[in-house]
Amino acid sequence: MLKTYLPWMPYPLLCRGAFGSPHTFRAQFGGGPRQRRHHGHHQGGGGQGQGAGQGPTAGAQEQQQRAAMFGLVQLLPIVLILFFTYFQSSQSPPFSLAQDATYRVQVLTKRLSIPFYVKTIADLEKSYPLSSEARLRLERQVENAYYERLEARCQQERLMRHRAWTWGNREQARLMKLEACEEIEKVNEKLDSIRRQQHAY
Repeated sequence: MLKTYLPWMPYPLLCRGAFGSPHTFRAQFGGGPRQRRHHGHHQGGGGQGQGAGQGPTAGAQEQQQRAAMFGLVQLLPIVLILFFTYFQSSQSPPFSLAQDATYRVQVLTKRLSIPFYVKTIADLEKSYPLSSEARLRLERQVENAYYERLEARCQQERLMRHRAWTWGNREQARLMKLEACEEIEKVNEKLDSIRRQQHAY
């Protein structure tokens, strides 16, 4: 065994060969266990990191499911509106105020004698029998639509006459006929007459 003396050391420093292998050196000075403990702690930390990074927790998944359900609930009214709109548009109206290839047969309302057009009398009588509540509602709907159309035309006629008067065409403005406005007056006179008859009884 070789011995080495240093001036500041009271004891001889033994060479590495005195401890045999490097494992014996680490066992004597405690290097081995500290390295193993450090290595084991590193593995444990790595295992926890892998577990935390595997995916979302159960709480996060539940929140995602709730958000998806909330989005579906918000879309439900829009889907219903689109469905009913498509369903109503697929059904043709029972009458028209203008005659065409589909609505060819003319019928008059009982109260005001307003003309409207249907596909066939047979279909009208089947869905809206004469003197029934359904037929009464249909004829009131016809009269309201007719009156609203007259009001729109009357406003347009008054506007055209006002423009002619403003632009200096005074004579043309005086000669312009307000046919829709005159028709409204006739309808109002009929309604007043019906009301007076009802009050008389």
